[in-house]
Amino acid sequence: MKSIKLTASHPKTNEIIFQLIKDNISKNSTLLDFGAGRGYMSQKVGKYLESEGLLVKDHLHAWDIDPDSYEYDGIKCKEAFVGSNIPYDNGMFDVIYSIEVLEHMPRPYDFFDQCFEKLKPGGKLIFSTPNILNFKSRMRFLMTGYHEMYGPLSIQNKNAGRLCGHIMP
Repeated sequence: MKSIKLTASHPKTNEIIFQLIKDNISKNSTLLDFGAGRGYMSQKVGKYLESEGLLVKDHLHAWDIDPDSYEYDGIKCKEAFVGSNIPYDNGMFDVIYSIEVLEHMPRPYDFFDQCFEKLKPGGKLIFSTPNILNFKSRMRFLMTGYHEMYGPLSIQNKNAGRLCGHIMP
């Protein structure tokens, strides 16, 4: 199995999210990696589950808009579509985690509604977003009108009618 070493999110963010995930699961937990990307965090969680003597496929699910980019061999990543509902039973998950995904969504409140439907009572939603309040981002906003990691919407013809990149700071 190849190791996924690159991640789009900050290493410290990954470290904190991973610790929160570990602190909130047991041997009976079911987890969803929402917006799994290349599978970096799926791989970390999968290795942890294996170290606990658990079969990854029985506990971890991955969902992403581009499952062809998913590189973790431990589980299959299901395909998501913009605006689609989370395709799992209500009350299925103990933990849903989503790292640096919310800012790509045109309807983030729908995401929260769906997550809380899919979580078991007492389940946890763990998510992160880019910090637009840091000094560099504030200075960029002052100079350009756009926060760090957020620019104007695309004017390329290939992107007409669709939202691209970070759209919801």
